[in-house]
Amino acid sequence: MRRTVIAGSAVVLAYSALAYYFKISYVEDVPLRSDVAVIRQLIKTGTPGTYVAHLWLPICATKATVYENGVSIGEANAVYDDPTRSLSLDSKRFKFVEFNTNGELARRWIIFGRSADIASSTQPTPPRCQ
Repeated sequence: MRRTVIAGSAVVLAYSALAYYFKISYVEDVPLRSDVAVIRQLIKTGTPGTYVAHLWLPICATKATVYENGVSIGEANAVYDDPTRSLSLDSKRFKFVEFNTNGELARRWIIFGRSADIASSTQPTPPRCQ
């Protein structure tokens, strides 16, 4: 009887520990859409809490909403062309996306578009910003 109680307690403890682990370690996948870009690396700026991402975006992208672990953390402060790289291919070029975050390790992505698209609609912006 005693062994059964100990074995049952061990099974419940192991199950609870695994359930808790999977609950806290789950990270939402990045949506597979044409107007989403994954942020792979953050670049620190001189302002505390402000970071920049260097991304290959459509030329017409002027606004971006930043997501961190599946939750929107707000609009990007600025989206601007990389002045050191003038290469443009397939209506895309390198751009900097500046936003505020705490800089901790997280999965981040942006949903980009033109100012009018983001302000007026929830529909994805076409990749070539037609």
